[in-house]
Amino acid sequence: MSAPPALEIILLCGALGSGKTTLLTRFLSSRDLRDTAVIVNEAGEIGLDAAIVQAASPQDPVLLLDNGCVCCSLRGSLVQTLLDLLHRPRPTDLPALSRVVIETSGLSRPGPLLASLRDRELLPLRPALRVVCTLDATRPDSGDLESDHLAQWAAAHRIVITRSDLPCAVPLTAARDVALGINPLATVIALADPEQRAQQALGADPAPPSSALASASLPSQDNAMATGVHPAARGLLSEPGSAHPRVQVMQGEPAAGLSWDAFAAWVDDLSGLLGDRLLRFKAVLRPEGCTEALMLQGVGATFSAPTRAGAVFAQLGERPSIIVIARDVDGDEVTLELPDAPVTLRVVRSRRALFA
Repeated sequence: MSAPPALEIILLCGALGSGKTTLLTRFLSSRDLRDTAVIVNEAGEIGLDAAIVQAASPQDPVLLLDNGCVCCSLRGSLVQTLLDLLHRPRPTDLPALSRVVIETSGLSRPGPLLASLRDRELLPLRPALRVVCTLDATRPDSGDLESDHLAQWAAAHRIVITRSDLPCAVPLTAARDVALGINPLATVIALADPEQRAQQALGADPAPPSSALASASLPSQDNAMATGVHPAARGLLSEPGSAHPRVQVMQGEPAAGLSWDAFAAWVDDLSGLLGDRLLRFKAVLRPEGCTEALMLQGVGATFSAPTRAGAVFAQLGERPSIIVIARDVDGDEVTLELPDAPVTLRVVRSRRALFA
């Protein structure tokens, strides 16, 4: 058994005005967070000015909230900001940091940021990373116009339906269908109660997520996805119209006797063909000649190093699972451009049984 992660990093993203700061503020104000830090673009943006105790030096970008949470202003390199925060001396009555929430309002595509968090200086901290993305219930189709929003939603482990209390919002069930139409691998949090919504979005999993960056990999899915079977993907039957018009969810069938080298070469070809249209990639398989199953994940064009996935493969009934989420891709394009590929992709129009 591997050691649990020493640090959880939560990347909070979403369109401007979609309720990220409100979600974060509710989470911070409702709990004792003595083991938590928040990195934001500007410290005042979190909306808790009355609860902020200014640090001793006015020039110090680190603020302490009255619930014990540390708030740090993002200035310059994210990795350096994170390292400075983690290595900063802690008051003797406060526990070590175990969670960092990063809210970056200027974030467009998560892939480059995830790649930067694989910095070698962070590896000793054994961090696990989770992507949480907001989806505004008053404009759930904004991804039709903004490719960056699609990239964020497709990268997310949790998609949170926000602003559902406004008169112009669509019903929560409709917003949930939009989210699953973009990313059927995500946990969709569609709750009317804002406190419960914030807690489920940013709170800890029932079991700690697997350490991702410790092996220079991207994050595993939430607790259910860590076993390879996500409730939203297991036996999911959706109406064809609920799929996002710009997003294709494809399932891959590897050829018999597929080697790791041949599979890796196909992934490179697929990434080169799709470019920035590739939003998400997840594969669990046991290549020919390998004694243990492997998992490979990608967000955009940023791919993790393969990790061992024997337990996940067992949960899958020792059957390979390859899922590709892409935008603006014709269903036959990949087959036509890569006719001799060792993996056959088919569009999963109903999005059912992705991992079953």
